[in-house]
Amino acid sequence: MSIDDVDDARYASTMHPLIPFFDRVTIEIGPLTLGGFGIMVVAGFLVGADIARRKLSRDGLDPGLITPLLGLLAIAVYVGGHVGDVLLYHPEVLDTEGRRFANMFGALAGGNLPTAEDVPKLLRVWEGLSSYGGFLAATLVVVWYFPHKGVPILPYGDAVIYGFATSWTLARIGCFLAHDHPGIQTNFWFGVRGICPDAYGNSNIACHDMGLYEAILSAGMALVLFVRARSALPPGYIIGLACVMYGPARFALDFLRHPEADARYAGLTPAQYGSLLLILVGVRLLRSRPRSIGVDECGQGRSVSPPPQPAPDR
Repeated sequence: MSIDDVDDARYASTMHPLIPFFDRVTIEIGPLTLGGFGIMVVAGFLVGADIARRKLSRDGLDPGLITPLLGLLAIAVYVGGHVGDVLLYHPEVLDTEGRRFANMFGALAGGNLPTAEDVPKLLRVWEGLSSYGGFLAATLVVVWYFPHKGVPILPYGDAVIYGFATSWTLARIGCFLAHDHPGIQTNFWFGVRGICPDAYGNSNIACHDMGLYEAILSAGMALVLFVRARSALPPGYIIGLACVMYGPARFALDFLRHPEADARYAGLTPAQYGSLLLILVGVRLLRSRPRSIGVDECGQGRSVSPPPQPAPDR
């Protein structure tokens, strides 16, 4: 037996997954069956919006702009997330999308409803979501929405991200309840028994649960943002800070994803490429922000320059 084998055996004997198997959480209300994931996503949107509104009120900005934005973000997250999932993680289905669209429009033209099989994958927004596809679509909505309302993007975007950290925590708890993102097999304490893609329900085998890990990550982000937001910060700082916290952590976590559950391009998942881009955006925002600010009567951050120094005596 090699030294590596001895180390692996010692590791396996000291690490034991502590989370037992539980089936995907659902709640039955009469004839309706609600999934735990959907419930937590809705809760995340509502709680995150309330947090964003409260921050805007504290900053002297208009919290009423968040309410109409909420519906747009919900649509963007689901549509963008699903399109991203199809294009980046399941591109093979595009080979049959033309036939599905033709069959669907043919059925509708004949006054009939298309069969479930004829509905194109791109339109089945309930079948899969990509986080970075949703991020991109939501970002485009925010970049359009606030200028359209005649207000600056960065201070309002800060409030959106401030609330989003809690929203994402709740959404990822929903992923955990649904076992949507099983990782590779593990003996780690936080491993969840019975969720491995090739052995679902087998409590003798545990896998990393990426939804659980991201929920913990997002909760930590929300706490850091809460503490930092108690100080006067320049517009865009919270956005940049969130990017440089989430990007590296997500990049590292994706190495634990199960190879059967996520596509790879040159050894990296699509989300890892998105994480690298997110890091660059965050660094750029933080480097461009002033080190200290004052707060004017409108609640907007403004740069504070040091007072001029008197000329030295000659």
